[in-house]
Amino acid sequence: EIERWTMTKTKFEAMEILNKYDIPCGPILSMKEIAEDDSLRKTGTIVEVDHPVRGKYLTVGNPIKLSDSPTDVTRSPLLG
Repeated sequence: EIERWTMTKTKFEAMEILNKYDIPCGPILSMKEIAEDDSLRKTGTIVEVDHPVRGKYLTVGNPIKLSDSPTDVTRSPLLG
């Protein structure tokens, strides 16, 4: 029955309704939604790097964030 109910809602509509009743829930985001999420970019969870062959692309940022030890995420090295 829950499956039938959720099929009639978007993930965000279902989340809003469930949150009103203090039911823990969260969306499963697509890769496109993750890439377009400004908050993930602001926190450095998703970063854009530049590669000399493939151009700019998105990758996962450093998950460990220490105030006295900032890190930069860079592209992988070229072979050879």
